[in-house]
Amino acid sequence: MSDQRIFIVDDEVDYVDNLTMELEKAHYVTDIATGPTVLADALKAVSYRTYPVALVDIMFVKNDPTNRDGVKVLDKIKDLDEGTRAIPLTAQHSRSFVAELTSLHGAMGYLDKEEIGDNFDLVVETVRSELRKVQLKRYGEMKDAISLFESLDPTWVANTLSSLEPDNRYAGLKKFLSVFCDPLAPLLPPIASRDPVSVDMHNKVAMGRFWSKGLGTPVCLVLCRTACKNQVLNSPQKDCEPKPLIDSTDVSGTKLSGIVFRLKDASREDFQEKYLPRGQK
Repeated sequence: MSDQRIFIVDDEVDYVDNLTMELEKAHYVTDIATGPTVLADALKAVSYRTYPVALVDIMFVKNDPTNRDGVKVLDKIKDLDEGTRAIPLTAQHSRSFVAELTSLHGAMGYLDKEEIGDNFDLVVETVRSELRKVQLKRYGEMKDAISLFESLDPTWVANTLSSLEPDNRYAGLKKFLSVFCDPLAPLLPPIASRDPVSVDMHNKVAMGRFWSKGLGTPVCLVLCRTACKNQVLNSPQKDCEPKPLIDSTDVSGTKLSGIVFRLKDASREDFQEKYLPRGQK
């Protein structure tokens, strides 16, 4: 995932355009939810992708001071519990309201829209500060990628070591998975599949099918020996698009390569809402 990707949620299109411009000047990548469908778009976006920092307006209905639809976005981010730093943008700045945002809805302080005005330097500086504090939970309750794969199939690691024979064995596989999977995580297993990860002992490839919240898309991850990666590139899985999203991740000292294909005909609803160890609902 991009550790510099910022999510902006505000119903005022011009305000979002101006804020986006300032953040992009500071070399941040932005995604936005704005306009009349801001609430639905924001909830969908945080389900599809994990953001290190989200800037969330609280009032989505102009001239309605009782509207607090932005709180629903804060609650969704809090429930996902992926480590996103959610910062409210609000002109409602009573002490009790700010305390409610932080204590009940998981907000990290707040930014006063009246204080900001047309000068977004404070927003950029706040984003910069919050990014330094981000600790994304890439694997839910699991501590790393190899633990995630093991939790989904206890035989997967042993079969992968036997089939792919990485240098330094377990340590080499663990090192490779960390480099390969961290930018793609959180990785959410399919709901219906009993075998989200597998090893093809005959063709000597290991695979996993997930929703990648780092990329915001369903993916098939394929691991192989580096010497065999061209063969894998020329033989994508039937349920994958032929052109890979990432055609090669090589990790020195492992003799392994990883390839990422986009899964065809898979919707977000086909995958877990967030990562849960096997056997839990």
